[in-house]
Amino acid sequence: MDNAAHVLCFDYKPVCFTGVIVKCEHRIVKELPCYKEWVAFKRNEHLFPHPNFIFCEELHNQDEVEILDIYIVNKSALYKCLLVHSHLFKNALGEVFSPDWFIEKLEKGHGLTALINHSDFLLGILLGYGEESAKAYQDARRADGSIPEWTETYAGVDAPQPQGCKIYPITFMGNPKSLKTQKLLSTYGNELQKIWDDYQKKDDSLIFFLEHLCRERS
Repeated sequence: MDNAAHVLCFDYKPVCFTGVIVKCEHRIVKELPCYKEWVAFKRNEHLFPHPNFIFCEELHNQDEVEILDIYIVNKSALYKCLLVHSHLFKNALGEVFSPDWFIEKLEKGHGLTALINHSDFLLGILLGYGEESAKAYQDARRADGSIPEWTETYAGVDAPQPQGCKIYPITFMGNPKSLKTQKLLSTYGNELQKIWDDYQKKDDSLIFFLEHLCRERS
């Protein structure tokens, strides 16, 4: 639901993530949906080799709710992204940075957001929102983390969604009138159409996920 198919099926969007509730005041972990399934997958992950992808987990607390952020990383797409934007990452992380260094750190279990010094700008680039939109989001954030009211040149933008599609389209903050933003949305809209066409042939999210996770890539 949260854009994993774009990362698994194509090599344009490097990273996606979703938040899973692990613990909250009035419910115990075993009763919480999603988290049980994630634990089951991690227990059996060794049965499904996925050399082209990396999973990252980051646990944090928000308003007395314990949340596990799960990131799926497409190594090929990530390498291309880091290469194109290497000057931005090097400026932020120092001369030690290189695409190989970054990917090696992720594979060894380093937290993704810690590796980018918790930069919303760099995270936006890794999530495939483009440099322009990532920078605009960072600049728009207030000291308390909130975003100002939407304007004609800065608002939430959604990629096209095929009719009847049950998978959420990619959405982010950006300039709806920007040619770069429009091109990006068109790319993701075309990807989602292909994803949805393929998904409907199986109509099983688990099988779809595992097949694309484990498939050989050229």
